[in-house]
Amino acid sequence: PGGAWMDQNIEEVKGVNRLPVLVLKTLRQDAPLTLGLGDSSNAPPATVLIDRALIRASLGGDFWAIHASYLLRQLGESHLDLQLPGPPSALQLHVMLDGRQVDWQAGEESDQGDPNKHIARLRLAADLVKRLAVLEVIYQVSPGRGAAGVFQTTLTPPRLVGDLGQAPTRWEVTLPPGWLALGPEVGEAAPWTVAYRNLLLTPQLALKSADLERWFAGSEVAVGETPAAAPSLICWEASGDALIVAKVWQPFWLLLCSLAFLALGLRLFVLAR
Repeated sequence: PGGAWMDQNIEEVKGVNRLPVLVLKTLRQDAPLTLGLGDSSNAPPATVLIDRALIRASLGGDFWAIHASYLLRQLGESHLDLQLPGPPSALQLHVMLDGRQVDWQAGEESDQGDPNKHIARLRLAADLVKRLAVLEVIYQVSPGRGAAGVFQTTLTPPRLVGDLGQAPTRWEVTLPPGWLALGPEVGEAAPWTVAYRNLLLTPQLALKSADLERWFAGSEVAVGETPAAAPSLICWEASGDALIVAKVWQPFWLLLCSLAFLALGLRLFVLAR
């Protein structure tokens, strides 16, 4: 409805077997709620409830390694469909639920409008998803499939069919040594700070991988080990949309900054004279 009302993540309602189709929040007690009703036959129902998601993307060699972790709160069907940016067998798909391997089956129905969207079906009973369950989706994708340009890369996370895409999502992007992430084109990035490295002022993230692990796990569940490599970029968004990462070769970036600093110094020198 907009106005004073804000969309919230779908929540479980005690005593009700079905998930709500809409959850709203307002800071005003006297705010009227006006809903526009329409035909729901074309709107897919919510069959899975995600509390939060953590997606790690690491570029190494000739492929991106994607490790997506989802904290599931409820599953309404006996199976779960994953929408992937390529054929599951070509991506070397590996799925785990609470540390146990889950077998997948290639879905017969893929998105005919987009050949880059493929379905992998997981056979999951509803009782396997207890109060909180960690679903981990691991696969590899070539940089050419997600490329948006020479200095840009589009990272498309796996999508859980039946999720409304409102769960808080955190991204952790790791680039090879010598490359610098300038930031995402969409979403919001984590704060940066500066530190001396090799006698140079170097930007670095104010957050670390351990901070994201604590945010995802809290004090309720246990997750895998923290990646050893320091992340190049940490950002977050309100849904599981694709992330556009702008990157540049670090020596080239240092050369540009040095030339800009030199030009500024010469300009100040001329003004002082």
